[in-house]
Amino acid sequence: MKRAPVVVGRTRVRRSVRATLARQTLRERMVLALLLIDRMRPVEVATTLRMSVRQVERIRAFALARLARTATANAARSSAPLRRAA
Repeated sequence: MKRAPVVVGRTRVRRSVRATLARQTLRERMVLALLLIDRMRPVEVATTLRMSVRQVERIRAFALARLARTATANAARSSAPLRRAA
């Protein structure tokens, strides 16, 4: 049985990460965007979004853990050989 190219696995992971991000709240996506894309410090994000630094850190930890679970689950699935339809 042939293994699927690595590109297929990456595509699956990208799709599931997108889907996971889409299920997150706007607030969670904003925190991640400001921290990871705009490279703001948690105190700056807290000020910008009018929340406590503790809330920013909690949201970041929760959102990244959810993404990590998704990526881990998909990595396990993509490393398994794909079945062909009979």
